[in-house]
Amino acid sequence: MTSAPEFPAYPEHWEADVILRDGRICHIRPIRPEDSDALAAFHESLSAETIYYRFFAPYPELTSKDVRRFTHVDYDDRVAIVATVAGEIVGIGRYDRFSATDAEVAFTVRDDYQGRGLGSVLLEHLAVAARERGIRRFVAEVLPGNRRMVGTFSHAGYRVAQELDEGVIKLAFEI
Repeated sequence: MTSAPEFPAYPEHWEADVILRDGRICHIRPIRPEDSDALAAFHESLSAETIYYRFFAPYPELTSKDVRRFTHVDYDDRVAIVATVAGEIVGIGRYDRFSATDAEVAFTVRDDYQGRGLGSVLLEHLAVAARERGIRRFVAEVLPGNRRMVGTFSHAGYRVAQELDEGVIKLAFEI
């Protein structure tokens, strides 16, 4: 019996250059293990509010275990896509499969890139990757104050079911 390789095959066909709303060009690509330092720097560049909206708690620094978990993905059940400008990560989106056809989706955009359409771009690229891997539905949990994130899902054209449960908005939508 052969074991799975430590680093699964990199899905190069997921790479793309996109134009943001302000005309800037952004490179979208799957995350790689060697992105560890760039991911840590990205996280440290985020405002306390952006971190809180993503992690539901103050989380000023990623642990080495977090960095490894976020950068070592299998490109199937666990996928992460980064958006880079001039080699710096300015956004990251990810999904984690929890059933044959469902995955939890989340993404974070650096404060100075919010409002430029990058969240929608990351969502669309994740949806394409997920459909390619047999996923048909995304779910997400969003804090009620994070209206911009809730809007990203519906503005992307998805029919989003929402419910408030224990102070968190739970979203679900077919991709």
